Amino acid sequence: MSTKCENVILDPDRLPERIKRDKTIEREIQRVWNSNFKVYGANKVWRQLIREGIQVARCTVERLMKKLGIKVSDLARSVGRRMQMICLAGQQTRLIGNS
Repeated sequence: MSTKCENVILDPDRLPERIKRDKTIEREIQRVWNSNFKVYGANKVWRQLIREGIQVARCTVERLMKKLGIKVSDLARSVGRRMQMICLAGQQTRLIGNS
């Protein structure tokens, strides 16, 4: 490894701005994800960050969540699908009942 690379790695002040910002956003993503029972996907994490005044692009949240290894749990997906099916079944019942 060259001396220049070693100096950049050892001195955090010399890191590129994107990497510095990514580190900050990673901590915020982890915080939001953990505080919401680890079931939020990239879109909901992004929306929560925007509500809190943290300006970040959705694609950045997706990229950093992938880097952190954060995924929406299968449980969250199955509950979401089940709720959609229940809602749709209720709507169909209401439509049939109103006829």
